[in-house]
Amino acid sequence: WAQALNTLRDSFPGEGSSLGLVRIAPAPRSASLETAICTLLLKVAMPSRQSRARQTWQQQPIVTVHRWHDRRTPSRIWAAQQLGAPTPLLFRGQVSAKRADRTRIDVYLDVSGSMHAALPHLSRALLSLWRAIRPTLYWFSNAVVPATDDALQSGLVHTTGGTCISVVLRHLLDQQRRNCAVLVLTDGHIERVARKLSAAIAQRRIAVHLGVIGNGPLHADQPWVASSVRLPLPTAQSMSTFATNPRP
Repeated sequence: WAQALNTLRDSFPGEGSSLGLVRIAPAPRSASLETAICTLLLKVAMPSRQSRARQTWQQQPIVTVHRWHDRRTPSRIWAAQQLGAPTPLLFRGQVSAKRADRTRIDVYLDVSGSMHAALPHLSRALLSLWRAIRPTLYWFSNAVVPATDDALQSGLVHTTGGTCISVVLRHLLDQQRRNCAVLVLTDGHIERVARKLSAAIAQRRIAVHLGVIGNGPLHADQPWVASSVRLPLPTAQSMSTFATNPRP
């Protein structure tokens, strides 16, 4: 029986219950976990080493001593001469500059019951990176729920207690996402994805990168997984080391 049940493990989604609010316990920062998640976020923002951020030309107002930037230059100089005032020194103008378009970064965070121990550490790591990266964050269990802007600060998440990775993939398809990359943070205890759903993700060219915390399966052999990395689970020693050498 044990052998048979082990084969069926993680083959089906966790049922869970009705959607409700749960508060994440606070946790200290972990340098190793933040670094690992930051690396994954960069992979999502830049899917390949050859790709570069899309750039557009933008007009930027400036104040300059070069009079040819300002269309009002002749009238200003003439007015100054008529009034006996000195020639104007500063002029208004515009310059064109290339600016990189902001890349949308979607993060799906597993908030199922099995994530009870790891969720505080993942939430704390995302909170530390939030201001710099500002990803679009979703909670997922048996449902996908968009996180509010203050969700990581308040620690309140919506969850059913169950788990189902298929709802994440359907959520991506329902949003008509194409040629994009997303990050899923989980403990790896997720069900097998149906071939039809996996094929739809591949057809849309959606790269799903997994960050697996703990000792759960990596699912690197699954066709819908673009990459899978095991995240370091913070220990008491690593967190005490971080406390003596905190980041700004």
